[in-house]
Amino acid sequence: VLQSGKALLRTQPTLLLARDGAERHVASTAAPMRNTGAEALAGVVVVVSDVSQAFRLQHAQRESERRYRMLVEESPVGILVHRDLMLLYVNPVAARTLGASSPQELLGRSLLEHILVHRREIVLARAREYLVRRSGMGPMEVSYLRLDGSTIEAQVQSSYMEFEGQPAIQVTLLDVTERVQAQRALRESEENLAITLNSIG
Repeated sequence: VLQSGKALLRTQPTLLLARDGAERHVASTAAPMRNTGAEALAGVVVVVSDVSQAFRLQHAQRESERRYRMLVEESPVGILVHRDLMLLYVNPVAARTLGASSPQELLGRSLLEHILVHRREIVLARAREYLVRRSGMGPMEVSYLRLDGSTIEAQVQSSYMEFEGQPAIQVTLLDVTERVQAQRALRESEENLAITLNSIG
């Protein structure tokens, strides 16, 4: 400050040891002080703020997100996080379910790309509503498009969360394609049997 004559804001908290032995994180701002009409500096004004609580909250948030990632990375269920349907996080199971070779292949893409065209406006409206209301959606079956263009049936459930300090929606998805196909085949078989019996009768 003395050399440049400009104000200096220290954005990174500095760790100090208080008289009672407690650790304090402080942020400081230094500004030049001049006498009226004088070019030379008369001194420097330093303002120090205790930001220990904010620092602890940020640290706790980062630790919480680290534990969250560790948990969902090992989950046997597909989990993804989106904001306005833009994919922010995809675990390995969700990536495989949607036909990707890795989660990174899906990050930054819109979840709408995996929704059937006639359902996209509805899904987008619901996603925005969930963010505003900070709510979610109970279990339901949804058709998804994989990267190769094939369709799967998934049981999904969404819930509001904060991801990297911002509102987001977490979606869990379980591939139930085989079950749905089996149920569909059973219904068709029963219908065909009923038609045959009616024709005989």
